[in-house]
Amino acid sequence: VNEDFREAKDENFLAARGALNYDWQFTDWGKFREFFEIYPSLENTKVFISHSETSLNFALCKGFGLTMLMIWDHVSRPPDDKEQNDEQYVLTLTYTF
Repeated sequence: VNEDFREAKDENFLAARGALNYDWQFTDWGKFREFFEIYPSLENTKVFISHSETSLNFALCKGFGLTMLMIWDHVSRPPDDKEQNDEQYVLTLTYTF
């Protein structure tokens, strides 16, 4: 893994990769999705980065849908002036054709 920090020293480490991709259609009009991946260092297990995307998708009508999404990124050793976690919340109107 090459962590390219713009304002701090870059870090590199050899890492494994683990991932999970889960979809659950809980009704005809609703779906839950989870995607998670983690890159743990093979040299030091306390060093890792992870990424998660969790969403709820709802079918509205005639191809339109609504998606609520949370994106979470985590760095175990961020630069001094940065936080370990970054969260984004997204609400989108979608159209399928």
